[in-house]
Amino acid sequence: MGISRFIRKTPGGGLALPALIALIGLLAAFVAPAASAADLGVYDLETTAVPDEYKQFVLGSDGLDYDSIQWDDGAWRRYDVHGAIYRYPIKPDAGLAVPNVGEWTDENGITRQIDMRLSVKEGDVIALICRFHHLWWRTVHTGEEAGAVPYPAEIRNVWGTFTPADGRYGATMTASFTYHDTGEPVPDTFKGVVGFNDLDGRDDQPDLLMEGVELLSGFDGAYRLKNAELAEYGTNGFAGVKRDAGDETRMNESPQILHRLTATWNGGSFTFRYSAIPPKVEPYIDPWGTFGPSVDAGDLHWALNAKAVDRETGTVLRTWPETILRIGDKWSIRPPEIEGYRYSGLADGSDALSGTETSTELKNRLVILEYEPNPTTMPDTGGHATHAPLIVGTIVTAAALALAVIARRRANRHSA
Repeated sequence: MGISRFIRKTPGGGLALPALIALIGLLAAFVAPAASAADLGVYDLETTAVPDEYKQFVLGSDGLDYDSIQWDDGAWRRYDVHGAIYRYPIKPDAGLAVPNVGEWTDENGITRQIDMRLSVKEGDVIALICRFHHLWWRTVHTGEEAGAVPYPAEIRNVWGTFTPADGRYGATMTASFTYHDTGEPVPDTFKGVVGFNDLDGRDDQPDLLMEGVELLSGFDGAYRLKNAELAEYGTNGFAGVKRDAGDETRMNESPQILHRLTATWNGGSFTFRYSAIPPKVEPYIDPWGTFGPSVDAGDLHWALNAKAVDRETGTVLRTWPETILRIGDKWSIRPPEIEGYRYSGLADGSDALSGTETSTELKNRLVILEYEPNPTTMPDTGGHATHAPLIVGTIVTAAALALAVIARRRANRHSA
């Protein structure tokens, strides 16, 4: 067993063996500086795309056959909590096997299905749950105070009552990969990319490094937005700060995308630590984590739509074709003249007539122009469009639509 992070008390009140190991670890911290995120490549997604060789295998947790998960025999305890089924590890290196997590093509051009084994480091307490077609892990508050996820007495008797030395509750986990048809480990040339999503911060404690992930081994690259709300900590760690990551059903919009980390790995396995610091409120909140979609430079685009409506009736008078925005793009809409109406302003909740797509305001946009009847009839100009051709790098004008997007895109960005 490796050096423990924790000082633990057995149910009888005495210090368990891990306490001595933890003390040794604390002493070591004074003579060995902690590793930082500078130990692996850290890249801005606005300027650096994930290399193609990693995209051959994209690890996520959508659409997997969780009914086929094989939990190590006798290594887990199942508990039903508020209608949800949680599993807690009760043996060293408790693991589970997830079949068919993706496919990979080797250097010989042979494509095969891949299975994944996920194991939890000895002595770490985490609750795993399958819900909404995802495999989630959730921190367990193992101190005297109770958290949102129970720490059942049977589990407490195995691991004891303890508070992490660094205040972060969580677990170190290793993902390893094998061929589905033979069970053999994948070769050292295996590469992939994975996303760690929904790394929450706290609105009321913006400096709290609440929910994070440390890339401990196997990883060779970390990708995030320049303005990502992620702070570095620990060993190649990134934690959510400033605010909650927001709506989990809108993963590609702000603020969710500012709380997402994409990581690449090289080889047949990788090890990471997921953890969280409880906020200074009770009851303690135990956050969730999962393998989610990675994000690449080509994924960073959002829709701009616009329509003109009758202010009184809401009747749609005109719509504009959808336009794609990327970070740094500017848009401008000039209200058109519509026969029998005059422009009166923007509807409540509308996006602005012009603006710049920034990484702090990433979202799909809808501009709603309101018109009211005009007794003086004017010809319908169709929006005073210039009928200019598409010119990348200057102005993109949709003919007869009065919608312009100034595209300032770097040459290495993917097309929409």
